[in-house]
Amino acid sequence: MSDKVTTDLERETRAAAGPAEALRIEAADRILARRLSPDWNEDDQRELDAWLKDPANRIAYLRLDAAWDRAGRLEAFRPLKRPVTAPAPQSRRPLIFKFAAAAVVVAAIVASSVYLSQPSMRTYATAVGERQTITLTDGSTIALNTNSVLKLSANANARMAVLERGEAFFQIRHDAQHPFIVTAAGHRITDLGTKFIVREETDALKVTLIEGRARIETSGNAAKHRAADLTPGETVIASADALKTTMRPVTKLKNEASWQRGVLVFENATLADAARELNRYNTQKLVIADASVAKLTFDATIPTNGIQTFTRVAQQVFGLRIERRDGEVIVSR
Repeated sequence: MSDKVTTDLERETRAAAGPAEALRIEAADRILARRLSPDWNEDDQRELDAWLKDPANRIAYLRLDAAWDRAGRLEAFRPLKRPVTAPAPQSRRPLIFKFAAAAVVVAAIVASSVYLSQPSMRTYATAVGERQTITLTDGSTIALNTNSVLKLSANANARMAVLERGEAFFQIRHDAQHPFIVTAAGHRITDLGTKFIVREETDALKVTLIEGRARIETSGNAAKHRAADLTPGETVIASADALKTTMRPVTKLKNEASWQRGVLVFENATLADAARELNRYNTQKLVIADASVAKLTFDATIPTNGIQTFTRVAQQVFGLRIERRDGEVIVSR
């Protein structure tokens, strides 16, 4: 392979990743290319270890590790897990091999950029009204809410997840050497010893921190990079243009995870908001037909499947009219 082909591949990889990721790929390229060389030594290993202390660098390495694992080339990386030994003397490899090795590294990096959508990710999904609890090998748990899709790395060391749809509650056992990364809606959440909720909505991502610490940042375009470190009680609404943080008592935020007990807790909630939330869990949908009705507020704890409970409150507390037709429950005056 020629220098031009290798350079073109690298350029395309960095352009697709964005400026910040391109710099990380360039650093990885240099380190990994040296690692393929018989000249690799203890100083090189120390440099690699220092580079891997950055969580973003380590995640890039873990993705690359998985990509090479699938390609049957993992042995090139195994020295990270065993002592470095002096290589047997040998002649310099032909120039064509150097080009081929560089091309393989670039190809592996390209593969790692799409790794999260590959078969090595195990998919978990819930239907409307269903919940599922996933227990990881390290004791961490993930509770998947209604109508949600989560992809979880099949590599126990990678500790990566992608929330493709819906909502999940993460209780993660912290490991500084293997941070847990959740990707959702163009953002990346890094656990720092954490209980947190991630919910993907139509035009925004909502991250609520119950316990510990977490970091959220945009992924991809470095020109639009934003980041925030969360403390307990904080909620971030992440849109395409901004990260908006609010603070509430943790006891209030815990109500947002009440769906794990099969109930929804409403405090000073409008009927419109309550109906919208209940509709996430039920195939029969509530329709608030009157704008003035939509603004009425109430406090209640309602089962996730509690359409009848909601209509009973609407009738008995507010004297509203309930009509059922075509799979919908119409609420009006």
